[in-house]
Amino acid sequence: MCCSPEPPLEQMSAGQIIASSPTKSEISQQGKQSKEIQHRSTARPKTRVAFQQRLQVNLQNKTPNHLIEENWNQLKETIITACEETIGRKKRKHQDWFDDNDEALKELIDQKWKSFISSQNDPKSAIKRESFKKCKAAVQRTTRTLKNQWWRHKSREIQQLADVNDTRGFFKATKEIYGPSTHGQAPLKSKDGATILKSNTEIGDRWREHFDDLLNHKATIDKSILDMIPKEAKDYSLARIPSLEEVKIAITVMKNNKATGPDGIPAEIYKLGGDFVHHQLH
Repeated sequence: MCCSPEPPLEQMSAGQIIASSPTKSEISQQGKQSKEIQHRSTARPKTRVAFQQRLQVNLQNKTPNHLIEENWNQLKETIITACEETIGRKKRKHQDWFDDNDEALKELIDQKWKSFISSQNDPKSAIKRESFKKCKAAVQRTTRTLKNQWWRHKSREIQQLADVNDTRGFFKATKEIYGPSTHGQAPLKSKDGATILKSNTEIGDRWREHFDDLLNHKATIDKSILDMIPKEAKDYSLARIPSLEEVKIAITVMKNNKATGPDGIPAEIYKLGGDFVHHQLH
């Protein structure tokens, strides 16, 4: 037999169970992939060509549909599929001081662990106990030093971004450290102020009640006043179908590096789609 099977869970020691368990960082890396498309990779010519070719093939295979909503949903899914097949999605990146010092810390922790095992196997040895204490102190001292160095470097980096008024880079660097902000539902008082509402349903109902009382007032209107308001001629120019050239211009003037809308497609992707996308949107 080339290898022995793993022992049953009930026969494993606590150390074996902990060693075989995924770490916190490994669990976080197994989380959901970001929904954002990695549009920055389109700067590479090969990626641009691959996306355009895949998009062209996918659009040719798209089933024509005369319903506007259905046609748009098909186009959106076609573009997103082409992006996933050639460009990919962003990987969420959360930085912390120990991520950049893994190797140095791992070496010290391994030494501390070996020293600990040695002192446990020979508890009467004062030399081994002292060696373990020194290793433990070295880990704590180095950890504090590396942590302080990392934070000083990061603070200088973020300060430089603020000094040059790089707002986008400033918030990106901050978000990489702290992660996305989360906001919980704040409790509210009931209308009479006697009860604290904590559930989302109760809070939502209270807000609806508040705005209903605030905005929906009964008003008496003399309809003859409406007839006295001057009438303007109807302008039908805004209702005409935009030309293909207008669609191209609208896509071209879209700003890059902006948050995506409900479709989840960045402006860079619409621009990269070229005439294939122009004709589909028109």
